[in-house]
Amino acid sequence: MIGHADARAVIRAALRAPQVAALLQGQAADPVLEQAFQAQGWLESGYGSGRARNNWGSVQAGHGPPCQPGSVELTDHHKDGSPYQWCYRAYDTPTVGAADMMRQVLRRPWMEALMRSGDATAIEGGLRHVHRAPFLGAYLEGPHNYALGLEKRAAVIAETIGEPVYVVRGGGQRPKSAESGASYGAALAVAALVALVVVTR
Repeated sequence: MIGHADARAVIRAALRAPQVAALLQGQAADPVLEQAFQAQGWLESGYGSGRARNNWGSVQAGHGPPCQPGSVELTDHHKDGSPYQWCYRAYDTPTVGAADMMRQVLRRPWMEALMRSGDATAIEGGLRHVHRAPFLGAYLEGPHNYALGLEKRAAVIAETIGEPVYVVRGGGQRPKSAESGASYGAALAVAALVALVVVTR
């Protein structure tokens, strides 16, 4: 697995990729968004270090074998532990793989606000809203496992690269540049709504 500082460089490059920038609709990335996606990439795949080359989000190809070019066959497991074969996407570079992870998340219109909120519980809730997020990896089997995984990894990332912990269950610190503006207010509102849905289910 690559180091956390190198992973942050990949995250920043991926956020500038045209397909990701278009989904952000001109809104600048901020440290919260960077930390949230980095924690997600580590949780899902160890920064794309698995057998599915550079696949930061454990993004599935949408079908079983035979796998087409640009994907690889891997063994996955059902909830009961029984194995099955499935195709996962593979990417030429870490940046391309990280960008596709981001695209898979941000093409759901509610997810940008949740990622920007830094609320790991709300992020998990938003992913569960999409049919339990079949487009991402296997960390959604138990309630709140994903949020806890994001929180733990964000803490290590923050300590390693020397920044505040922005991604925690319930929301963390905010960089001063992000504490005002409509986008932050919208993020808080959406995060609070999704967190409420998660808690009351």
